[in-house]
Amino acid sequence: MTVQVLTCGSDDDHSLKLWDVRGGGCVATFRSHKDGVTSCAWCPDGKRFVSGSTDHRVLLWDVSTRTVLHSWRTRASDLAITNDGKYLFVACYTRKVQMIDLESMAVVASLDETASITSLSVSRSGEEILLSLSSSEAHVWNVRTRQMTHKYHGHRQGRYAIRSCFGGVGECFIVSGSEDNAIYLWHRQTQTLLATLRAHEQPVNCVCSAPMLTRVWMYCNLFSQRLMLCSCAMLGEC
Repeated sequence: MTVQVLTCGSDDDHSLKLWDVRGGGCVATFRSHKDGVTSCAWCPDGKRFVSGSTDHRVLLWDVSTRTVLHSWRTRASDLAITNDGKYLFVACYTRKVQMIDLESMAVVASLDETASITSLSVSRSGEEILLSLSSSEAHVWNVRTRQMTHKYHGHRQGRYAIRSCFGGVGECFIVSGSEDNAIYLWHRQTQTLLATLRAHEQPVNCVCSAPMLTRVWMYCNLFSQRLMLCSCAMLGEC
């Protein structure tokens, strides 16, 4: 089975690159954006993906033909697609999230936030989204009711783009990096801070839950270029 990864992020090169993980080579380059590419996300079928750029366009691509299938006019800081492939969520620079139906290509909902959004994650059920904000808060929204249901705070964010994620058995934890060099872990429903984990010597800008290892997180430090794994088995079940 071919394993591929999609990368973006260079201000000088406005393209996206598709890499063969096992061989290590670049197998395709996608060019259409006119400015730096800020985010990208795969559709579940592996045949399409979306990309966002500071050129104020979000593009839907066909992998095999390397062509753009659709375009939306907005500047995105982050993108996420539901596991069933039905909806695309766009974190916009205008402090809002757009929900797009990928069948009709129409914006079907818009959620307004109180600060700049630096990351966006979708729950496995597709019913909730998690947002990291520049105001040092993380918010969970119910996309059906279009209401914010939970808030998490204690971490530090303001200067850098800090990311958060769902994690644990049944996604019962919320995990976030922080500018105080730590990783913060909350109980999703009670919003209680369960742990503050310290290993890095500089701000932790990204965290990711391992889908097959429900108590393991991967987190990275952009500044020291360190990538680590963390096990939270001592916290017990949710």
